[in-house]
Amino acid sequence: MRPVHAAAAVLTILAMGAAIAAGGRAVLQDENGRVAARAQAGIAAQSQAPATSANPRPKAASPEAHSRAIDPEVVAPPQLQPQELERVEPRAPLSELALAGPPKPPKTKMPDNWNGTKLFQPVASAAGV
Repeated sequence: MRPVHAAAAVLTILAMGAAIAAGGRAVLQDENGRVAARAQAGIAAQSQAPATSANPRPKAASPEAHSRAIDPEVVAPPQLQPQELERVEPRAPLSELALAGPPKPPKTKMPDNWNGTKLFQPVASAAGV
């Protein structure tokens, strides 16, 4: 770091400290008295009330059922009426990419002397055979 930059950094830190100290002393005495009075009133109010008075009592939660109730003893789902179900046609694909199949294998160029003769590729139809 260059000496000029170091000196500027130190002076900036000292100036900020002085500004904070001056701002702390500039608070009006009248405001300090009001803040102290509010703090004393809060302490007096806390000492008179019981410790649990600030905590509201929990309300009994009544969950609303948005679905059918199912018997916990029954494993299978309940029987539905035919009017409850609706069969719809399948939707069209969202794009051409959705119809993409597996990638095609790359075409390999055979040397001239093979003339399309396939190499031997053994296939195991079962394990251990």
